[in-house]
Amino acid sequence: MKLIRVLVDHPDADELRSVLLEAGAASIVLSEASSYTTKPHTEVIRGQSRMVEFEPRVRLEVMAEERDVTRIVDAIRRTPWVSSYLQVLDADFIEPVTAQDASLR
Repeated sequence: MKLIRVLVDHPDADELRSVLLEAGAASIVLSEASSYTTKPHTEVIRGQSRMVEFEPRVRLEVMAEERDVTRIVDAIRRTPWVSSYLQVLDADFIEPVTAQDASLR
């Protein structure tokens, strides 16, 4: 299994999910993230002016069989709001520990 991790700027989860499932994704996780920007800017947050050095993003993590990785990476790259941060890592599914497993210890 491979873990594909990428930051996206605009999460259209339904469209993204469809594209990734068609490409062969086994598991998809979206979570909030922030990325450092080289051009800090000032924003007014709750009435106070603050220097912002991190931009909000969404982290997309996709588990896939090795044979599907190229299709998934290509599908991600065709998405217009994906940042340049993209990783493909070796990964394995680990069976979750259940309450029954924990009581056997």
